Amino acid sequence: MKNMTSNSSENEKKVLGFSIKYIILAIVVIGIAIGIAFIFGQLSFGILETNASNAGHLYGIITSAVAFFFFASYMRRKMEIEEIRKFFLIYFAVYFALVLVILIPLLENITYLYSTIGNALILFSVYTLILFLLNPGILGISGHFKKIFAGGKQVRVIMVYLAIALMQLFGFALLNYSINLQAGGTAFAFPGSGGSLFDFVYYSIITLTTIGYGDIHPLTPAAKFSVMTQAIISHIVTVLFLAILFVYISSTLGSEEED
Repeated sequence: MKNMTSNSSENEKKVLGFSIKYIILAIVVIGIAIGIAFIFGQLSFGILETNASNAGHLYGIITSAVAFFFFASYMRRKMEIEEIRKFFLIYFAVYFALVLVILIPLLENITYLYSTIGNALILFSVYTLILFLLNPGILGISGHFKKIFAGGKQVRVIMVYLAIALMQLFGFALLNYSINLQAGGTAFAFPGSGGSLFDFVYYSIITLTTIGYGDIHPLTPAAKFSVMTQAIISHIVTVLFLAILFVYISSTLGSEEED
């Protein structure tokens, strides 16, 4: 019994050390990607007609998503599903803690505060989407689609979709609100006197659902860049989960015909 206990504790220490090593590696890789984005932002914020922070956050959505994809693919080859799930839970917790630390000196600057929170929510939604695309099992969704739905696991699929959609919705609302504040309220065109945070939440929902009323539209390059990015991500998310639904329906119909 003592040997089993000691072996178990040694294995736990190895797993912990393994996780810490790769969490540090993940922070370095994503940090470099975000650093590159902010360098681009510093060089081109004038072209985008915004500040360097907003420009860096816009570029960061792309650079950190690419870096996270390659890192997650690498980790997928290094760990089993259960291990990688625990690893990314720890990584997200560490990432969230770092974001909170960054927000402390920004509390008095509304523009930078909203931009940073919005960017963090967007990145979390993109990271979740990447993990789902690489292997749904990482998020606790595994097995044939028919078995997933028959076993009540469709709730997990729905929860993943809602998590991605809501983080994206509020993330882009805050980022666009920050872009508009920095531009003195001229980055977006509103009917009458608009430009409140609620207006941007509404606009984010309209963009996410591709309704496109046309009552609010972007004017500056930064605003257009942000809206284009949200439109692309929202289309990927929508098509992905519609595809899952259609695969489930077709597999169910095929099983019924066989029976």
